[in-house]
Amino acid sequence: MHFLIPLPSLLVDEGARRLALVRLDEASAARSRVGSSDPEALHDYRVALRRLRSCLRSYRRALRSTLSRKRLRRLRRLAHGSNRSRDLEVHLAWLSQQRDRAGEAEQPGVGWVFERLTAAQREAEKAMRELDVWIFPGLRNRLLAKLTEFHTTIRLDGSLRLRSTAAETGTLVREASERLKNRLLKIRGYSSEIPIHRARIAGKRLRYLVEPFAQSVSQGEAVVDRLKQLQNGFGDVHDAHLFLAELRALRPVADEVSSDSSNYLPGIEALMVTVEARGRQGFEEVARDWLHGAAQPFFQQVEGVGTAITQLAQGQGSEDGDLTAGAPRPPLVARLPLAGARPRRAFT
Repeated sequence: MHFLIPLPSLLVDEGARRLALVRLDEASAARSRVGSSDPEALHDYRVALRRLRSCLRSYRRALRSTLSRKRLRRLRRLAHGSNRSRDLEVHLAWLSQQRDRAGEAEQPGVGWVFERLTAAQREAEKAMRELDVWIFPGLRNRLLAKLTEFHTTIRLDGSLRLRSTAAETGTLVREASERLKNRLLKIRGYSSEIPIHRARIAGKRLRYLVEPFAQSVSQGEAVVDRLKQLQNGFGDVHDAHLFLAELRALRPVADEVSSDSSNYLPGIEALMVTVEARGRQGFEEVARDWLHGAAQPFFQQVEGVGTAITQLAQGQGSEDGDLTAGAPRPPLVARLPLAGARPRRAFT
């Protein structure tokens, strides 16, 4: 299902607000399903919050009269508030598979970790929902009120060139591509936890910029697919890093509560070995496609996509996509997916 708007040739002041309103509507719709029997509702809500925050951050120059630092901080807090619950969800999905594979000596430790993380996940989800009730309704109402109107200056003599959404997005795509390239260069190996995470975030932001225009430009969908692969691959590595940290923190606790009849350490040690092996294998797979110059053809492709997005508004203004007052809008539309992406599998 898609929502259609004549996006490329809109003034960026309007186009950015329309994009943000769609993202806000997605978040509201997903939130309304949380607590229902839909197992994907919470995941879709998290994705929608990330998309909304990314949109507001990417187009902050055009939205400066709408956004306050307070609203952005609250949205950041809300989005980050779901991270702990989501991470534990992934760990538990993987652990549920490992319980059947563990040996006799490892079973007590694997079961103990599963029980501890299950309790922690319940607490994390409860805290997330409490934070959501406190923040989202008021934030939604304020954003809705501010995004539905804006003031701008139009000069009929054409002395003021007006920037189109397509032209601004093309610039943002090139900037985001350069940011991703620089962050990939900082990854030295599997142990580069922070650079890996930052590169994944940069790839996600680039993907969110391209997606509304992907079906309207050549190679747009191919770029989105490659960025999904990057996000999933480095996401699995990031999950391994987080799970290893979780297990390291649990190890001294397990040592204290273990007994001759229930020794939890063999299970924890076995989990740590398996998780690290999976993480390293995942890293090697991603590295082959993205590190040490392997991604250069991809970045050339993104450069072409950025240019093609800019050109969506050509013919309505100058060659760089600026608009003159009263210029007709082209028939092109951007297709905005209303549902969040399907969740990634826990690494198996």
